[in-house]
Amino acid sequence: MEYYLHIKPTFNCLLKVQDLSQELNKNRLHTFLVNMEEPLNLSFYPVDEENKNSLPFVAVLKNENNLLTTNKKQLDIISFPDNNYLITVQPFLFACPENFDIQTKQVKTENTTHTITWLKQEKGLLTISNNKNEESIKLNLKNEVNTLNTKQKNNFIFGYSKSNNKYTVFCVKYENDTYYPIVNQVVDILEEEQNKITTYKNLNDFAGHGVITTYNFENGFEENITLAYNNSAPLISKHKEIIPYAFFEAIKIKNFKLAKNYLTKELSQKLTNAHLEKFFGNFDSVCQTLSQKFNPEEIALIYNLPYKHAKIYSLKLKENKIENISET
Repeated sequence: MEYYLHIKPTFNCLLKVQDLSQELNKNRLHTFLVNMEEPLNLSFYPVDEENKNSLPFVAVLKNENNLLTTNKKQLDIISFPDNNYLITVQPFLFACPENFDIQTKQVKTENTTHTITWLKQEKGLLTISNNKNEESIKLNLKNEVNTLNTKQKNNFIFGYSKSNNKYTVFCVKYENDTYYPIVNQVVDILEEEQNKITTYKNLNDFAGHGVITTYNFENGFEENITLAYNNSAPLISKHKEIIPYAFFEAIKIKNFKLAKNYLTKELSQKLTNAHLEKFFGNFDSVCQTLSQKFNPEEIALIYNLPYKHAKIYSLKLKENKIENISET
């Protein structure tokens, strides 16, 4: 069966696949048509000095139940319609054993002592465990953890660390001998009071949204989330190329009032907030389609469940307002 592989590496590399060898530029999309009658090997070789700790590696693509999968975590695969796949490639990084800096910290919740373990040089290597049982949790953090600050309340473990002018924030609940992840994110601002921590995360969307989250530890553990704007009011796009992105960004964070600003009066009156939420569901991100011919009225929404896949929507615009939306 033939597949279109749209490969986007985050580092300059040489790709070898079947009888083809081609140099790929980082953050650029490269398209290949391959025939897969059996598992396909993709070999990646770093070609610059930017990633000195990266190694060559081979990723195997397999067809499992008409869906391409891989054995390497360095590849993020999103299924698009008509056998198109968007594949983002991260470098295969290693750390020298002599530079390992393993850190541990013990915290206590009620009658259980927990050990938090992490590597200072690495992302995503934080583990929480205890001696009562073999249960543990591994958190895939998106930033390095240097000095770790923690708070405990009842059966909640809250931690944060500052690195590269960002704050890594996580929270885990320990209940019935099991760890449950509650929070895991990187934020821009963190302020701490005696029994309260407040964070701000810039969503970097067109409207200028930000999220204010307050964690209260006074009586128990409480999390309150408020939507805010970086400016006094949201930016409203009047450009045809940007309107679909601005509309779906507002839908994603459930700011339906802002989203309806981009609809014609007739369509806005027909659609309730519940209609919009149910029709589009919970999607992870908004991006262009993989079509070689750019069409500003077509856009892809990326969903994580039941697997990473894209749905393509066609938007018909009239005088810079959306008058119709359909799934293609």
